[in-house]
Amino acid sequence: MTPNLGSHQVERELDGPTLGVMAQLGWPMDARAITPVITAISTTSGSVTVSWGIDLASFGVAPDGFRVEAWRNGSTLDGTISVSGGSSSATVSQLHGGSSYTINVVPYA
Repeated sequence: MTPNLGSHQVERELDGPTLGVMAQLGWPMDARAITPVITAISTTSGSVTVSWGIDLASFGVAPDGFRVEAWRNGSTLDGTISVSGGSSSATVSQLHGGSSYTINVVPYA
């Protein structure tokens, strides 16, 4: 359906990078941060390293940062680390060996 636009009005769809620049310039944003996709996980004794990527062509703003969470047995938060929005990996340490963990990468804007 085509919207009814008045004279000198234009409809545009803004992509992630454009919204990110607008947010940095101070424009109020009512858009969510782009959700990362976990691409790799590696473990060592007591730590986990997580890598992720984001699709800047998807709708949303580029994140200011990411919080990586390690939930033991899905219910106990044993470790978390926050990194900048330009990061694509992080290591969470001081985890319990032999336990099962759910890893979340949460963006924030």
